[in-house]
Parts: sequence; C-alpha cells; structure tokens
Amino acid sequence: MDDVEFDRKSFGNSFSIPISLSTPEELSPVLYKLVFKATSRMRHKGYTAGGVHVAILYKDGCHWHKGEQFKYQMTYTPDIYKKAYRLLKQTPYRNRVHAVAVSCFNLEKQNTTQLDMFNDIEKRNQITKAVDKINDKYGEFIITPARLLGYEKYVQDRVSFGGVKELEDFITK
Repeated sequence: MDDVEFDRKSFGNSFSIPISLSTPEELSPVLYKLVFKATSRMRHKGYTAGGVHVAILYKDGCHWHKGEQFKYQMTYTPDIYKKAYRLLKQTPYRNRVHAVAVSCFNLEKQNTTQLDMFNDIEKRNQITKAVDKINDKYGEFIITPARLLGYEKYVQDRVSFGGVKELEDFITK
C-alpha cells in the first residue's frame, strides 16, 4: 500500500517575507527566485509546464491567488516569470505581504520542443541547460539573475519541512 507512486501534478515554491513589501515591483525579486527554483526542479525531472499560479497571503489575513494556462508547454524560466509577474500585477491589494507562492501546473514529460517563429527556442534551451549545469555543479544561484542583486539578504533560502518530493534525490547525490 505504501509503495504507490502518484503522478507529479505541479512544481512550486513559497516564501515568507521577513520585511515590509507590498507592491508587485517590490515583490518582483521574490517572485523571480520562486519561479527560478520551481522551474529548475521541474526541468531536472524532465517536465514542461502548461500553466502558472501565483498566491499571496497578506499580513492582515487577506489572501489572493490567480492562475493562467499557457497556449503551449514552457520550460524557460524568464517566460514563465513574465506570465507569473503579469498575474501578480493583477492583485487588487497593496497591503503588506506575509507570504508569496508560485506553482507550475499542467505538467507534461518533455519529449519535444515547441518551435516558435520569432524566437530561437533551441538557443534558449541550450542556455538554460548550461545555466542548470553550472548551478548544479557549483551551487544554486552561482549564476544569479540581475533582478535578484541587492535582495539576497531578503530572499534567502530556507529549509523546507514536509512534502519535499526531491528529498530522495538530495540524499542520493
């Protein structure tokens, strides 16, 4: 009974905000790091995302969330971030934020690449693979997006407790 494996439904990440942030612009670096971490784990497991979901819990107890399905499967972090940020900008609240969460859903195993008439998808995939490989070898965020510069002390890594699906991979490395 305990040896049942369930299909993966999403990859996500959340973060409790230790300082007073309230606008999408202020939350942008936090959101980028959450998307970066979720998409990195998603790619390592061989998945693509068909949608993204953003949720916010405010310090006054209010909450807001919204998701969007994509027209085609995505793996490229900046593209997924743009969709997530566009969702974040739709929140009607400007209250102090307690926590932000993001998740990629409608997962499919990556077996082909969706071509794009206006963008060099293969070049993006090669760059993404190179960044993932460097970060795997030397540590997460060795190659850091400029969007995170100056926010390192606020957007820190935390140890997750419970429900860590990648824990077995971490232990076996």
